[in-house]
Amino acid sequence: MKCSLIFLFFVIVGVCASLRQQSIAVKGKLLCGNKPLSNTRVKLWEEDSGPDPDDLLDQGYTDSNGEFLLKGDERELTNIDPRLKIYHNCDNSLSLGARKVKFTIPYSYVTAGKEPKKTFDIGIVNMETKFHGEERELIFIELILLAVYDINMSFLEVLKTEKPIELININTSKIPTFVLKLWKIVNDTELYRIISWNENGSSILVKQPHAMYKKVLPLYFKHSNLNSFIRQLNMYGFKKTTDIEKISTMNFNNVNVSEFSHKFFLRGRVDLLGNIRRKPSIKKSVHEPLIDSENNNSNFENNKLFNETQNMRSMQSGTENFIDQLTLQNESLKKEIAILHTRHRMQQNAIRKLCDVISEFGYQQPKSKVAISSEPFPTAKNNVTSSNYVDFDYVNMVTKSFNVIP
Repeated sequence: MKCSLIFLFFVIVGVCASLRQQSIAVKGKLLCGNKPLSNTRVKLWEEDSGPDPDDLLDQGYTDSNGEFLLKGDERELTNIDPRLKIYHNCDNSLSLGARKVKFTIPYSYVTAGKEPKKTFDIGIVNMETKFHGEERELIFIELILLAVYDINMSFLEVLKTEKPIELININTSKIPTFVLKLWKIVNDTELYRIISWNENGSSILVKQPHAMYKKVLPLYFKHSNLNSFIRQLNMYGFKKTTDIEKISTMNFNNVNVSEFSHKFFLRGRVDLLGNIRRKPSIKKSVHEPLIDSENNNSNFENNKLFNETQNMRSMQSGTENFIDQLTLQNESLKKEIAILHTRHRMQQNAIRKLCDVISEFGYQQPKSKVAISSEPFPTAKNNVTSSNYVDFDYVNMVTKSFNVIP
């Protein structure tokens, strides 16, 4: 008996000694479309193919940037088989439960010891992608909701269910058709640039009203009237948190985002949709004229704003043309002033030289030949005497010497 116990003891010691401590680390960044997928549950598992159950090495949530880092270690006789599991609600549409995606981590990143020496980086992963082998996992609260909705199984059967359960099994007859269509539109990632959730999933953002009534409404409704769509939102209790449409006077293509909210219309809370009800209708004779009056007032204001903007543009265009004409006239005046200034300078120089010639003439002419008469222009040769005689040949000679044209 003692020998058996001793043998068993040595066997146990040998098995424990043969167990190798192995560690692994993994990191990455998750996106949902073009936005970080934050607060998303991630787990690092070690899967066992034998009777030994799978071991959870580490778990956590992505940060505000969608990034995560997990690491853990395990003692195993054989090589560990690490797996990364991500539980998310990106593009979850009308389905209940989190989408579960599993990634295999290469064994080359497994290191010996308690602390991992290498980290496997899965890179940036867009979780909108439909992955092969993707599953769905329900949390405890969602399981209770399924039991409340009565989908032909008892509460204990729901708790024992291991396979993913789709919302298609839930009775959606209590949810209004308009609300279901709106839910599908808002959760359609292909329409993200036109209509989507806000950052915290508490309201709807209509980003491009023009594209909304041109491309989206005809696909889901029998009309393409955006005002009618907004009236339906109001009828079901949705409230505007921003103005419906504000057209910029500078650019008619820029439209402010419209935001609508309802306390029971929240991202990921499909269980609340049944609480949304249409408001009781008011008498037709009273309600419809009010709506028509509001629409007429709105159209009148829009037309008035458009006309005023067109008038402003016309006035601005006329002002610009007038300024251009003034600019051309100013340039022409500048050129004329420059020409006149040049001519004036030339005349000043000519007058100055002429004065110099006259002064020089007065000093150099012989006294016997210079006799200036009181009459500036003699009228006849008979009037010329020795007292008023001027030698013009001498004047011409002196003038040419100073380059002055008489």
